[in-house]
Amino acid sequence: MILLIDGYNLIYTYDQWAEMMDRGNIDEARARMVSCLSRYLGAGKREIIVVFDGRRTSPRRAGRTDSGPGNIRIFFSGQGLKADEEIIKKVQESENPSGITVVTSDRFIKDRVKRLGAAVIESRDFRHELFERLKQAGRSSGSVDAYPYISYDEYMRMLKNHEKTSKD
Repeated sequence: MILLIDGYNLIYTYDQWAEMMDRGNIDEARARMVSCLSRYLGAGKREIIVVFDGRRTSPRRAGRTDSGPGNIRIFFSGQGLKADEEIIKKVQESENPSGITVVTSDRFIKDRVKRLGAAVIESRDFRHELFERLKQAGRSSGSVDAYPYISYDEYMRMLKNHEKTSKD
């Protein structure tokens, strides 16, 4: 089972992450979301692929996949490409589209991936499920910011290590 997530779409469902984005703290918002996703995953067998628009990242990261914590992969679409196109492409290229659940609120993406056989969860609904599961696991007293999370420095170190090994 694969969760294919429209990254910025999910970020903008939570006011605190959205505020980070609006203040230019894009990597911090990504790190917090990815950290919550890693705790959501736990020891499960599910794989998560988070797709971000490459236009909001460095040209070196565009079109690349970074390994996140656990079974999370972070993909940046190519420069000038939207995450939408990459999400649809990943479903089209899958040998088992019915084994993919796409997390997005984008109507165009939802329509296309449903026709290809993937399931869809609205980003806001998934965020509610994400936070609820984390609360049930006893990992928070309420605010998602009370969760332990990957710091900005850890996130950047992870990306730099990936860039270094990708060059070799």
